[in-house]
Amino acid sequence: MRNLLLIFLFLLSILSFSQNALRFNNIVTADTVWVFENDKVIIKYTGYLSQIEEIKGKVLEINDSIIIIGSKIFAFKTIFKQVEIANIQGFRKITKSQIVFKTILNVGILAGSIYLPNVFVGTNFLQNYLISFSSGLFGFGVSNIIYPTKIKNTKNTAWKCTIMYPTKF
Repeated sequence: MRNLLLIFLFLLSILSFSQNALRFNNIVTADTVWVFENDKVIIKYTGYLSQIEEIKGKVLEINDSIIIIGSKIFAFKTIFKQVEIANIQGFRKITKSQIVFKTILNVGILAGSIYLPNVFVGTNFLQNYLISFSSGLFGFGVSNIIYPTKIKNTKNTAWKCTIMYPTKF
């Protein structure tokens, strides 16, 4: 009897730590975006006194009524905000490939802005500094054009949010 009780409690603990997900559906275009734990997102929501707020971070946990956004370094979690799912007005999911390619682009821009003044040999220090600074600003602008962080998926553009619970065996 004791072993049966331990097996039951073990199975119950597995079900209690199962992962929920958010499914965003576009009613008009039939697009679907899934958001799981450890995904990086930008969420627009109605906050205190019905003001529109935005939060950017990693999804730490999805409950039946809230989503917890924060950061996770090694095993330590830092919670930025707890957002009620009913208050979500818009979202943008940032994929891992976007993070990698944006980092590669930014490193290339940094290396280029450092190397570019060496191409112009006959210039003085101030001109080299201005060339490096302006190429860095231009590269930053190009990086933000290629990988924007503006939220484009909102409830006004026919997106709907639903909570998906894991299937139980």
